[in-house]
Amino acid sequence: MSKANKGEVSSRQIIMKSFSTHFMSKRMKIQQAITLLCALVLCSVGVLAQTTPDKKLSFGVFAGAAVNLHNANFTEFASAPIYSPRTGASNEPANFTATSKAGIVVGGFVEYTLSPKWAIQGRILYADRAGDLTTSENIVIGLNAPVNGSTIVNAQSNYTIAGKLSTLNIEPTLVFAPLDGVGLRVMAGAGLNLLMGKSTTITEALVLPAGVSAGFADAGNGQYTTSRTLFSGDLPGATSMILSINAGVGYDIAVGSITLTPELMASMMAGNFADVSWNAPAIRFGVGARF
Repeated sequence: MSKANKGEVSSRQIIMKSFSTHFMSKRMKIQQAITLLCALVLCSVGVLAQTTPDKKLSFGVFAGAAVNLHNANFTEFASAPIYSPRTGASNEPANFTATSKAGIVVGGFVEYTLSPKWAIQGRILYADRAGDLTTSENIVIGLNAPVNGSTIVNAQSNYTIAGKLSTLNIEPTLVFAPLDGVGLRVMAGAGLNLLMGKSTTITEALVLPAGVSAGFADAGNGQYTTSRTLFSGDLPGATSMILSINAGVGYDIAVGSITLTPELMASMMAGNFADVSWNAPAIRFGVGARF
């Protein structure tokens, strides 16, 4: 089987190194913004707590799910290329794209009531961020024996990045109850998403014409297979944390001494999982229980 040489070092790596330096500078600015945000939140709690007679501290748990809207637009990881050198030919793999994928969200929180209308929450949540990215290229395969009178056939290579990603989210959240005597709650805040799960696999699978038998040589048993693993390990160029902006609504339902709050929350990520264009805004829904 003949394919373009994938062993040469591309000049794209020099460009990616420059991009990585810029990315690190941007991440430091995000860290400074997070520190300032947390300081402002703590100062606000202190001021409001001193002027509020009906203070109350409560604890709770949260369980739900999120639709992770994975968004990707990059050719490959610099340290784990799928095709090199790239020359811009039309048959080269296009940028990776992604689709939505659901995952669980669980955790706990503490809530401090500032007034009948205002409260502040601190949440710690585990979020499943797993997602798959795909791209493909058109290839030409040389056969040992002719099929339909030809030893050359057109085929396709499909590439998949399967990221088993997860984050630990630290979310200071401001809560506002706009209507007296009604359980409606409007919530907004920020999130510090620490990347925990980073397991990533990159695979290539051949799509062959009907009647054609071909594949990659398997050095282990001398056979051929139509799929192979190009990379397996931690996400290349993974970042350590990502800032997010969160907003949503909930509704308090009193059940004895417990308050249940079904909620719907949107989370926009202000960064990427790695030093490439890949993030996952999320629509989160679930139920919180305050005690």
